Amino acid sequence: MTATAGSHQATMTFLFTDIVGSTDLWENHGDAFLPVLQTHNAILSEAIQRNGGHLMKTEGDSFKAAFENPAAAIRCAMVAQAAMERYPWPPDIGRIRVRMGVHTGQPFAQCGDYFGPPVNRTARIMAAANGGQTLISEETLQQAGEAVREAANVTDLGFHRLRDLDEPIRLYDCSPSILARRPAPRPKSLNAHALSLPMQRTSFIGRQAEIEKIAHLLSRNDVRCLQVTGPQGVGKTRLSLQVAAERVDRFPDGVWFIRLTDCATAEEAAEAVAHTLGLRIRPGRSATAELRDWISARECLLILDDCGRIPEAGSFIHRLLSGAASLRCLATSAEALDLDGITVLELGGLGVPEPDAGAAEVIESDSGRLFVERAQEAIRTFQLTDPRARIISSLLRKLDGLPGAIEKTVDLLRTHQNAPEGILSTSEQAAPSAGGAPRRPIMERILDGSALAALLPAIGDSHPPTTGHDEADQRTLEALRQYHRIGDVAGIADSLRDLGRSAAVRRSYERAAILLQGALEAYREVGSPIVDRVEKELDEVRNALGVGVRPESTTLSKAIALATAKES
Repeated sequence: MTATAGSHQATMTFLFTDIVGSTDLWENHGDAFLPVLQTHNAILSEAIQRNGGHLMKTEGDSFKAAFENPAAAIRCAMVAQAAMERYPWPPDIGRIRVRMGVHTGQPFAQCGDYFGPPVNRTARIMAAANGGQTLISEETLQQAGEAVREAANVTDLGFHRLRDLDEPIRLYDCSPSILARRPAPRPKSLNAHALSLPMQRTSFIGRQAEIEKIAHLLSRNDVRCLQVTGPQGVGKTRLSLQVAAERVDRFPDGVWFIRLTDCATAEEAAEAVAHTLGLRIRPGRSATAELRDWISARECLLILDDCGRIPEAGSFIHRLLSGAASLRCLATSAEALDLDGITVLELGGLGVPEPDAGAAEVIESDSGRLFVERAQEAIRTFQLTDPRARIISSLLRKLDGLPGAIEKTVDLLRTHQNAPEGILSTSEQAAPSAGGAPRRPIMERILDGSALAALLPAIGDSHPPTTGHDEADQRTLEALRQYHRIGDVAGIADSLRDLGRSAAVRRSYERAAILLQGALEAYREVGSPIVDRVEKELDEVRNALGVGVRPESTTLSKAIALATAKES
């Protein structure tokens, strides 16, 4: 059983493992730890082979295996955990503790390896496990059926939000049935932490070195505020969110994300932060004063996103930091702030493949993996061949590895089914505009979202579908249903707004108006600072309907019902 290159696979189950504390074991025991590691490797290799698994790869003490049978994957984990428990490890080292994660889904296969959301989610499930614990997803348990009960004691742990910031997932603790049953430890998920990190509908790829660097800087006593700068589309916001999710344990009083795009003054920014923290502004007090009181004795992280639009952003952050020794600020903006003592990290694009790279070289680069994963999520028939990889490598280099540009390029592929060759050819053209001035290449203009609609005719004659939900809308719908189930009004508002704007792009203006009305009602309910902006978007959609045409007034519940109903 191997991954067939360039294919969208049937359902597979993945088992990922690693030794907890292996770095310390190497440092404390040196070469004496080598035979222990070799025994661990032999136990896992034999368990995978005997249960019909395919060993995808090993990285240090980590194993990644794929199974066609979900029950076999669970049996493999249980056999390995029982063997680890019973093996007579050297007394000076003690029993090694291996964490395991098991998840089922439909991956993408490329260059003999598996990629895509199921693979990424398996890694996050494993990371949430404690030493000696095996966590399995609800998808795996459902497909394994009752057969799993013969090999494992299963405990329902409920829904948990993992550090990939995707929607919550239901997890189960599995322990070998041949061993004495023990209480299931709580997963190391985000559930136990105070935070306001928005849900992300796509996986985070690459940037491990930047994550480690930012985490290190934020742990230093002399770094109170760290600013991430870079051009539009470089991924400043997404990186900041991922750092916060992976280092949330460092901040016992929480990590809080505040988008300041629509704030024009420092006091408006303070109000936005106070709203996120749930603070009540007492009469006669400013939002800044209330905020300073709250953070003065707390150890927390504030992510101040897109703060460069505020003229006095530097002085605002300075007021927050003064008198709050344990506060850390992570700010994002295109330009460096005017603030003494701020540490600035300039973010560049993802690593790009060499010119004329083949499929294996493209998928090895972070930008290439991002392109391929997004393309295969959007177009299930997409295949990365060596000839196409050479075109894509040139495309990625022209985009300087900017994640935002890569994702919008994939969106062009999705909506127009245009091959990368066509987009690259168009990007190299410089047809003059109506005024005679040279027109910017398409890949330079693609970052300008407002110009995207104008660029589409240059890519092809096809048009996006007007009925049915595309892949992006499906992900938004899934998030909307989750937000509605847990009563997250802010999340409902964001999802309805996204769906409304998507409907407007398709010229389904009446549907867009209803969805945006629902979003506006939800934003008003939570006191969001972007109410005015959404009102303007709704007015634009109403104008597009034509003079004198007004959709009937709607409610939030009606907008949700419309969004979640199947289109005919």
